[in-house]
Amino acid sequence: MRVPFMGIALKHARHGHMPSVKRRLMEEGMCSDYEQIAKFTKKLYEIVKSAKKMDVENPAGTKLRVEFSPEWKWIKCDGIYHKKGKWGNLPEGELYTAVAESNGHMVIDEFGDWFSDKYGCLTKPESKSDTPVHIDIKNSRVNLRTIECTNSQLKRELIEYLKIDENSNRAGEFALPTNLELMTKPLIGNLLQDEKARVHHAFGDPYAEETGANWKSKTHVDGLIKKCSVWVDGKKIMEAGKYLI
Repeated sequence: MRVPFMGIALKHARHGHMPSVKRRLMEEGMCSDYEQIAKFTKKLYEIVKSAKKMDVENPAGTKLRVEFSPEWKWIKCDGIYHKKGKWGNLPEGELYTAVAESNGHMVIDEFGDWFSDKYGCLTKPESKSDTPVHIDIKNSRVNLRTIECTNSQLKRELIEYLKIDENSNRAGEFALPTNLELMTKPLIGNLLQDEKARVHHAFGDPYAEETGANWKSKTHVDGLIKKCSVWVDGKKIMEAGKYLI
């Protein structure tokens, strides 16, 4: 339903898209200062727009290097949609691009797509359980044989998802959060809000229409990572989930 609707909406109007919106999102993410988000997103964009690589680590064991193509764009998502044809997912606040190369280990605290609605946040204290997913990435591909998770059903469903098409397990998107107010709050188990508050690395479609990437996938699943430290071409811009800029 959303695909034809979006075509009509963007032809005639500007549009805020809110799949899986809940009351809490209206009271938290939608009450953020969007002028501040826009200002910070622009500032961060100037720092990363020409980045060749980023290193991401966290105390849970994430150790990841992501490389970028100079031909692929970083996309600013600040929630300011003042012109016809502009749109975004609200609550808003992120900066993303397509991934040229990704290698390393991820410890994922929350997944996107339908996994968010079904499983919510995977790690304490935001959830009652502690079932993070460990993923190894080599040459931008998830090694399905090495995926680890104590929730056997989640592990099985994730592996099936990452096999849907030839690029479902390929590193597609890398994003930095820019909703500074949400970054101080715990995850709530709803991707629509949580992805604006944490670093995330997605597998599947790289949003080629926006980024300029030269490949596609039917699927796209975000993997959120808490308490990240991030280096841009060797310069540290985030420590334990807080920006240093």
